[in-house]
Amino acid sequence: RPRAVFYTLGCKANLYDTAVMMEDLRRRGWEVSAGGEDVTGERDRAALYVVNSCAVTGRAEAKSRQLVRRLKREHPGALVALVGCFPEVAREAAARAGADIFLGTTARARLPDLLAERGLGGGRPAEARAGKVGPGAFAGERTRAVVKVQEGCEQRCTYCVIPLARGPSRSRPLEEVVDEVTGLVRAGFKEVVLTGIHLGAWGADLQGGGLGLADLVREAAAVPGLARLRLSSIEPMDITEELIELVAADPRVCRHLHVPLQSGSDDVLRRMNRNYRAAEYLEVVERVRAKVPLLGLTTDVMVGFPGETDRDFARTLDVVERARFSRLHVFRFSPRPGTPAATMPGRVDQAVSRARSRRLIDLGRRLGREFRAGLVGRTMDVLVEKTGDRGRRGEGFTDNYVRVSVRGSGLSTNDLVPVRLERVTSEGMAGRTAC
Repeated sequence: RPRAVFYTLGCKANLYDTAVMMEDLRRRGWEVSAGGEDVTGERDRAALYVVNSCAVTGRAEAKSRQLVRRLKREHPGALVALVGCFPEVAREAAARAGADIFLGTTARARLPDLLAERGLGGGRPAEARAGKVGPGAFAGERTRAVVKVQEGCEQRCTYCVIPLARGPSRSRPLEEVVDEVTGLVRAGFKEVVLTGIHLGAWGADLQGGGLGLADLVREAAAVPGLARLRLSSIEPMDITEELIELVAADPRVCRHLHVPLQSGSDDVLRRMNRNYRAAEYLEVVERVRAKVPLLGLTTDVMVGFPGETDRDFARTLDVVERARFSRLHVFRFSPRPGTPAATMPGRVDQAVSRARSRRLIDLGRRLGREFRAGLVGRTMDVLVEKTGDRGRRGEGFTDNYVRVSVRGSGLSTNDLVPVRLERVTSEGMAGRTAC
């Protein structure tokens, strides 16, 4: 059987897309694994290496290029495929990376057929499941699976290249998503993450209308045997009262929301074409916290957007402080060809952007420690993702997305165990099993 190794850069939607490609190849007779996990013990004999790329920043594109070149250098006899957002938005630059095959987001599904034309793998399987994950997806994982419920975005933030890479918003039917979640739960997954490029837009384009993300969350959370349903990134103005009630009332829906802020300055938000103002963002946060007191709130913040002044940045610091995030992802503006922001005047000096980034990262670390300190003494369920010391040590996450190092006995991967949280660590917490 030919072997293929997959590497994924970027977002959770990319993780799902990789799982789909792995499943499609597996059904054609391939043996597949993810980069970083050598399930065969014979990695050097792989016939194919696939890089599912990211194009959200110039740095992400550079990482994709570097990985392709490294794989070509280390495995000269194998094929290397570069797929996903990078070749979709920058085809010529992607071609220069040196991959044998490069396919954008729209052409990625052709990979098995292109390989079959080269005499690798079989023809089409008898049961057509192309474009879906099955029980064999997410190789090496048996705790958390990702299900992409929506593709594309029409928000048109001025800095973002993703609409060019992914196209308009398209929702998967509710029944199809629930069936996929059911299959993953039967395969042993305790947690499922619903993801999309614009997750909150799910349902708007479905025939008949009337469905929103809260309807999907309610149905998916009700799948028998599912312990946790987590949402990936959701825009602040897509958080409805109905969704808040679900997070508050249904113990299977994780008390964690990742809500991109990007900036605390209204002037910058306008130039970014974000559809909210700082006060509206904070009002949404307070509405959720009023009903979900232990909410883990994470976010993305950009520094160095064209025209960002010291005063704009001070406003961002203030909003971040007031929102009391549990985790912060900070990144510097990266001009993406084809986006309005790439040609905006007022480019911020890189040294200034780096300094602002460091200040925000430091603030985020402090806020994270303060959030975790408020959990000391509580008992919370932790989904164990890895173990050591003959089951006496484990590591996993609470539902509100705190990483916990666990001490106990008989710990196994995929256990959902009550843990008394004893102390704050540099990146998470430590505790002991409470049972």
